[in-house]
Amino acid sequence: MTAVHQTWEVLPHGPVTAIDDGILTVTGRIPLPLVELERRMTVVRLNDSSTVIYSAVALEEEAMRQIEALGPPRYLVVPGDAHRLDANIYKERYPNIRVLTAPGARERVEKAVPVYATEADFDDPDVTWHVVAGAGGHEAALLVRRASGTTIIVSDLIGNLRRKGGFEGWMLHEIGRAHG
Repeated sequence: MTAVHQTWEVLPHGPVTAIDDGILTVTGRIPLPLVELERRMTVVRLNDSSTVIYSAVALEEEAMRQIEALGPPRYLVVPGDAHRLDANIYKERYPNIRVLTAPGARERVEKAVPVYATEADFDDPDVTWHVVAGAGGHEAALLVRRASGTTIIVSDLIGNLRRKGGFEGWMLHEIGRAHG
């Protein structure tokens, strides 16, 4: 895995996309020597108009303006041990943001960024924090209710990488990260 970013380093990413009222998402890629990993950031607006950023991804400035237009970032969820890459630079960009992570991930996450808490009450009945049972306390999820339905936001709990060919595809398949 690549080292935690200490400066705003933008890796390849797609456009910011609205998936429901007050929910934005963007996918990115982490190019590594043998594979290219996909990742996803989701931003949820709370009822006080602030936002929760789930699994931070450093974006180009125009995309960051779109994220910030949803509302001021109040919480940063580092959903698990492996999602620390851009956490520190988000904390630097937004010094008052509260960093949250699952209790089992806290020790590794704190190597990248100070953790505010391992549980959360967003004071919004439509956005709730959950530590995923069966993941050893290492995965945090959000449940977001909107008029159109409920969105469950998870990270490594569901490995939904697109099937790839060649050595990269074989390796991801062997470690159980790609399904096709």
